Amino acid sequence: MAPKTPVLPHVATVPPTLVLTWESGYEILNLDDIEEALNSTPPGATVDTTEYRTSGPHDVVYEPLLEKSPDGFTLTYRSKGHWIDGQAKLHEADGLTGKAVYSKKGNDDKEANWICTWFGNDKPKIGIDIPCKYSTNTRDKKEVKISVRDARFRNLIFDKNPKCIITGEKSENLLQAAHIHQVHNEGSDTIDNGFVMRSDIHRLFDEHILTLSREGKFKMDPVPDSYQYLFEENGQWIDEPKISNIERYQDNIDLRNDLRQKVKV
Repeated sequence: MAPKTPVLPHVATVPPTLVLTWESGYEILNLDDIEEALNSTPPGATVDTTEYRTSGPHDVVYEPLLEKSPDGFTLTYRSKGHWIDGQAKLHEADGLTGKAVYSKKGNDDKEANWICTWFGNDKPKIGIDIPCKYSTNTRDKKEVKISVRDARFRNLIFDKNPKCIITGEKSENLLQAAHIHQVHNEGSDTIDNGFVMRSDIHRLFDEHILTLSREGKFKMDPVPDSYQYLFEENGQWIDEPKISNIERYQDNIDLRNDLRQKVKV
């Protein structure tokens, strides 16, 4: 990320943002997200920012450390960011590391003159002042942010055991990281909240045709015709799925099953 005169393309309207343009692309900071984080989280929280690349094929998501400053806030970039490829694999990007100090000159957000002073880790004592553009006409970062989040979770779960916990499938292009307690129900992207599943098994799990008890017992009910091969004639698993260290997962299994029971009622 090297500074350049900001040029903002025409894109969809979203909440108030700051736009900082680099040689590689333009970075979007959602001011509502930053204000909420400053007011509701302890010091040392991270936020997501997105750099939309104009000089390369991959948009990049960063997770800088957010801190309040007298005239605004600072973002400390400790990593080079991440991007994902077409197979949803996570890769380290080539962004710079350092600190961006954002200062607001003026009281009215719409009329405020925001200044970013960048201190790169390669030259930590040299600050570069970069005018920031305040805008409500910037591209929504949600799609890129969610894709990177999903890829991070996939890497985390696949690193643990890269085969389907139900079928033993090992072909990576057929596998997904499945949440126990789903994200849309405020489930976490943590190692104790997921298994590797073949994509069709994942769908059955999300639809609660495939269920899981806190003791680690999977049950499929009803059993679709195309999955009869997994069971004996008496309905027992031919090769019963086994979960090692079930205690690790039990809190999320309980959350999943409690919510399922409430939906039934």
